[in-house]
Amino acid sequence: YWSARQSDVALMARAFTQFAGLSGQRDVLSPDELSALADRLLLVWGEWDAFLPVTSVRRACALAGCRPVRIIPGAGHSPNWEQPGELLNVIQEFLSE
Repeated sequence: YWSARQSDVALMARAFTQFAGLSGQRDVLSPDELSALADRLLLVWGEWDAFLPVTSVRRACALAGCRPVRIIPGAGHSPNWEQPGELLNVIQEFLSE
């Protein structure tokens, strides 16, 4: 909600069109494209994301063979708004590896 409120309406409409449709979420990257990013990819997800459920990112990670998904407890679709301190910790840990 807060991310959408802070964003340009036309930009949000384009993003929704690219990533989701009437039948649900669309995969934008192929398994091969995801796999090419795997060793430098940090996937962070909100535990309670209702827009793109945790199962979606876990499936993408399994296809890509990437590191484990970092789930932010208590966050929904926007961990950057809902749990910014925890998100910062996850990013700092990733960058220090």
